[in-house]
Amino acid sequence: MDRKKRLADVARMVGCSITTVSRVINNNSSVNDRTRQAVEKALQEIGYFENKKMPEREGKKQLIGLIIPNMLAIGIYPFVKGVMEVADLHNFNVITSESNHSVVNETKLCKSMIECGAQGIVFFPCAPHSGECLLQIPKSYPIVVLDRSTKNIPENTVSVLVDHKYNGYLGTKYLLNLGHKNIAVLMGTYNGERSPSQLEMLKGYRKAIEEAGLQFREELTIYGTTNIDVTTRAIDEFLSRKIPFSAIFGFNDLLAFGAYNALTKRDIKIPEDVSVLGHDSTIFSEVLGMTTIDNRGIEIARFAAEALFSLIDKKKLLEITTVSKSSLMIRNSCGRFHGDKVY
Repeated sequence: MDRKKRLADVARMVGCSITTVSRVINNNSSVNDRTRQAVEKALQEIGYFENKKMPEREGKKQLIGLIIPNMLAIGIYPFVKGVMEVADLHNFNVITSESNHSVVNETKLCKSMIECGAQGIVFFPCAPHSGECLLQIPKSYPIVVLDRSTKNIPENTVSVLVDHKYNGYLGTKYLLNLGHKNIAVLMGTYNGERSPSQLEMLKGYRKAIEEAGLQFREELTIYGTTNIDVTTRAIDEFLSRKIPFSAIFGFNDLLAFGAYNALTKRDIKIPEDVSVLGHDSTIFSEVLGMTTIDNRGIEIARFAAEALFSLIDKKKLLEITTVSKSSLMIRNSCGRFHGDKVY
């Protein structure tokens, strides 16, 4: 269906002129809010998005979009780098935007990227109920979900996922094999919500604990954030409750760094007194000599980007591809169990 006919359909649905519909699409301020909302709703119902493909000229690159939760999240960098490397090989530029852990922002970013000419999007969901924005995008539009699955993702969406449940299991099993039983888990919250990937890691943690004949204990769960000071205070509060433990599993390296910070301030030795395990294999773990889990983010991002270009080239792909390439990076922060303590 051509553009003019689709706009006429919207105008008929709303009871306005085609000119008014066009003004809404072009963000003209002369349309009143009530009419604007009615037009926008009708546009969504027919799956209309402006995709202004750039004219192909010699030396002129096309665009793809990359939506991530947070630009400053250190574990995100390998994913961004992987997508940009593949895009460059295909002579594409990448528009990278952060949702700031907001589902509302995800919807706005998807729409704006399509309207500015992105030929496809790599989408890194921010919350357990992310994916609502994908329901408003035409099914034919190329999009690949990266790293984590969420609710509301439409059928036939290509997803390249990290097996976070396996990572949680892998790390916990490693600590259990060192003799630890009371293992505290340090999770992140973002805008008051738990990360989908870390919820999956918690499932893996519970599986390993239960396989070892132990019970999951909620009091061993600590909640921090990407703010080191907040995480440090969370560790301090946990220690004040005098719960015996011998290890902390931080569900990302930044959280584990917060644990390092809180423990060393109290002269608690790592790993002699407490073992600390991280996740993501970032510069923090390398500098601290911290044992961590390498989720091979850059490789997975490259795979996702190649999948996106296959969709752009109209190639059929599997609905979901789960990539499990994570491995332990054993350094100096975890030791054998020497007894549970309170501090």
